[in-house]
Amino acid sequence: MIGRQSFNRGIAIMKLLAANGGMTASDIARELEINQSSVSRLLQSLISAGFVYKPGFQRFALDYGILTFAGVALDNFPLASAAAKVCNSIHERHSCGVAVAVLSAGRLLYLAFTGEAPDSGLKLIDDSDYPIHRSSLGLVLCCTVGEQTFMELVPDSIRRHEDTINANILYRMVREDLSATGVYRLNQNVNGGFNAARPFIYSGRPAALGIFHHGRSIDSETATAVLGQGVKALGGDPVPEYS
Repeated sequence: MIGRQSFNRGIAIMKLLAANGGMTASDIARELEINQSSVSRLLQSLISAGFVYKPGFQRFALDYGILTFAGVALDNFPLASAAAKVCNSIHERHSCGVAVAVLSAGRLLYLAFTGEAPDSGLKLIDDSDYPIHRSSLGLVLCCTVGEQTFMELVPDSIRRHEDTINANILYRMVREDLSATGVYRLNQNVNGGFNAARPFIYSGRPAALGIFHHGRSIDSETATAVLGQGVKALGGDPVPEYS
C-alpha cells in the first residue's frame, strides 16, 4: 500500500513537471527539498504507472497516462465541461477574460480560463498561485464559504505579498456588494480595467464565475447581467444569502 507521504510527493512531482516541462531528478529534489534517491524511486513508480517518461538523458516529463485524470475530471465534474463552453461564449461575445473557479486546499483552482486577448486559448483545470486577495473570484469564494475561511486565507495572502489592505474592511466590502447585487467588483482605476465575479452553488458546493479586462472598463449593470446569464448557463444555483 502506498504511504501518504509517497502519495503527496508523487502528486507534487507531477505538478512540478506540469508547470516546468522536462526536469532532472536533481532539479525535482531541489525544488521539493527531499533526498534525490527518494525522488528517483518515485519517478520509477510514476514511469511504471504510465504517468511519467524520459524524453532525454536524465530528464523526466509527463506521459500520456496523465490524460486519464483529465478524462475522469470531465466525466465526473460536469461543471468543468460547462465552464469551458461558457468561458468561450462570453469571451467571444464580450472580448474579455473569463474564468470559472473553485477553492481547493486554500488556492484558486480554475476549471476553465481564457485571457482577455482576442486570440487567447482556453485552459482547463489550472491550479493557480494568483493572490486570492487580488482576485474577485478568490474574494467571493472565500466570502461564500464563510467568514472563518475568509479570515484564514485572505490575511495570509495579503501578508505573503506584502500588501497593506485591511482584511476586515475587505470582508465587509465584499459581503455588502454581494448582498446588494450578487456580484463583487474590484476597482482597477489605473488603466480603467475591471475584475468582477459572481458566486454560485453547484452540486451543493461554492463556485464562481469571473470576468476581467486590464485595459478597458465595463459598467456595473452590464457586468452583473453578463455574470448572471453565465451562471444560469452553467446550471448554477444562487447563493441563498446573496439572492
